Amino acid sequence: MTALIIALPEEAEGIEGHPIYLSGCGKVNATIATMKAIHDGHDLIINYGSAGTVSDVTGLVEVTGYVDRDMDARALKCELGQTPFEDGVMIGSKGVVCGSGDKFATSKPKIECDIVDMEAYAIAKTCLKEKINFRCFKYISDSADENMAGVEIRDYEPLDSFETVLVGETLSYFDTSSIGSNILYSVYSNEKSATKIGGNLQLVMSSRCY
Repeated sequence: MTALIIALPEEAEGIEGHPIYLSGCGKVNATIATMKAIHDGHDLIINYGSAGTVSDVTGLVEVTGYVDRDMDARALKCELGQTPFEDGVMIGSKGVVCGSGDKFATSKPKIECDIVDMEAYAIAKTCLKEKINFRCFKYISDSADENMAGVEIRDYEPLDSFETVLVGETLSYFDTSSIGSNILYSVYSNEKSATKIGGNLQLVMSSRCY
């Protein structure tokens, strides 16, 4: 059985057909939601949500690697991002690497990564430890820079006018047999971006909601 873990309800609008666990923000909340989904018997967990880019990555991407941008135990002779008494820094493989942390990123992290969020690493690590299949998809909503400081992430504004562009290649990311017949659109208006999932318009705008 497939379950989706999504941080906030705004990111889940229009997604139907499978259980959705709204985790809230942060790694602890994400871990709790993941364990609940596993306890409920799900053997494939998918994390979906918005992310900030600290590279040239844009659009909808599948994440392949995960790092903890909060972890700094270099005083114990660990690498940046390495949990003490554990081997390695990154979970997964190189490709699109997501740096997760409880601090809302407004600058490029010291640890190497392509995008930033607040949950994916915790979900990936929990699934790895519990031997649960996991996939992660992120929609890039902004550049994680100083322009994001002070932005109210719940200030969703209606779009006055917009041009809708079907992102056909994203359909290959979402297996309709497991996710349902949801179609992801990219919508651009007045330098703002939004996603349209299954017919519901959801503003991702110039801030991240994770």
